[in-house]
Amino acid sequence: MKQLTSFFHQLFDRFPEPALLVQEQEILCRNPAAEHTFSLSNELPPALAGIIPPKGGVLQGELPEGSFHITASLFQKQMLLLLLPLEPPAPKLPFLSLPRHLRQHLSTLSAATERLNLPPFSADDMPGRKSLLATQTQAIYRLLRITKQMDLSQNNWEATYPLRTINLTTVFLPAVDELKMLLEPEGLLFSFEAEQPLLVEGNGELLQHLLLALLSNATKAAGLQGTIGLRLYKSQGRGILKLWNNGPTLSDAQLSLLFSPPEESVDLESLPLPQEGFGLDLWLVHRIAKFHGGIIMAGNQATEGTVFTLSLPLSTDPHLSLRSDDAFLRESGLSPVLTNLSDALPTRLFESAWVE
Repeated sequence: MKQLTSFFHQLFDRFPEPALLVQEQEILCRNPAAEHTFSLSNELPPALAGIIPPKGGVLQGELPEGSFHITASLFQKQMLLLLLPLEPPAPKLPFLSLPRHLRQHLSTLSAATERLNLPPFSADDMPGRKSLLATQTQAIYRLLRITKQMDLSQNNWEATYPLRTINLTTVFLPAVDELKMLLEPEGLLFSFEAEQPLLVEGNGELLQHLLLALLSNATKAAGLQGTIGLRLYKSQGRGILKLWNNGPTLSDAQLSLLFSPPEESVDLESLPLPQEGFGLDLWLVHRIAKFHGGIIMAGNQATEGTVFTLSLPLSTDPHLSLRSDDAFLRESGLSPVLTNLSDALPTRLFESAWVE
């Protein structure tokens, strides 16, 4: 161990970025940059310990001390952590593609409505009528999704979304069941594991939005014939959400912009395609995690593709709140799954949604 410690200090003491050598949760060595950046004891901070892949890997996201690119390398029983601070991109125009998205969805809605108002359909035309109704309904859900995102981008969360002790597994289960019911017949493989109970101090509506935003991105990445996995568990006094998909992995450049504010992530030279949104979803995921005292990281792993890991502090209040959040009223009674995944689901899945 002395030889390993000596080698670490020779190699990393003059390193400008934080470096840590850990075994399980114990910090064996740290360089001066790590001492300067973090308030460290002899153990890895629980928020960080819960999200480091056991076999190593690369992660990017925001810790309380700032945004970092984290490389975790396993050497026998020790893990070397290198944390490269990320500089924020230069600010650009906010919500640049929002008007284009609104025009697109309103045009689709208007065209479908106009066609449905033409002379009555014959019996042979009923499949076409159902298709138009699905197109009309999906456009409405997409407009509601944009409205929801813009509403959440406001800063009055403390008054609107009170925190209470909730069972995260129970909050997520209805949305997971609905999504599996929709997508498994289409060919998507969806695995779900969860510890019961998983008590956190949080707001059920916000955390459900966080989950659905991550699932929307995972569905678009994996495709309808892909695989998505979701696991909820406890680790180091934290509640952990781990979501992965087998779609194409992301480059370091893409990872570094995932949670950026929309005015930073929009590229003036390369506007997003319509189904790519306008940069609010993952920025809101980051805000929701931070609002709950948590952290969110994204990275690529060899066996699981792109992985999102959310770490939340567990609740210290043993009294579970039986009061539901007001999400149903704010969603106007419509399915949050259909709303939040309206840009990821195929149009045919909305054929029956209009009668709800």
